[in-house]
Amino acid sequence: MSGSPSNPVFPKPTAPEFAKRRFNMIHGCSVDPSDLSDVTFLNDYGLSILWSPVSNCMLYSDTIPITQLIDQNVNCVLTSD
Repeated sequence: MSGSPSNPVFPKPTAPEFAKRRFNMIHGCSVDPSDLSDVTFLNDYGLSILWSPVSNCMLYSDTIPITQLIDQNVNCVLTSD
């Protein structure tokens, strides 16, 4: 349920308000480190990738190229499921 002016319980954040928050992206398998817009979005909004390489390989038979993201100053955290 997204927020709106008529729904004060879950107000929709404005861009500056959103930028102040910190979020985590679990797995991040859809992130393409060669796509500058992906990397810029992650860095601009302070998103961290929670990287679970073992479960990535078990579930998707692949994982993300984490070193490329780290080289582009994306915060990455090694986790387990």
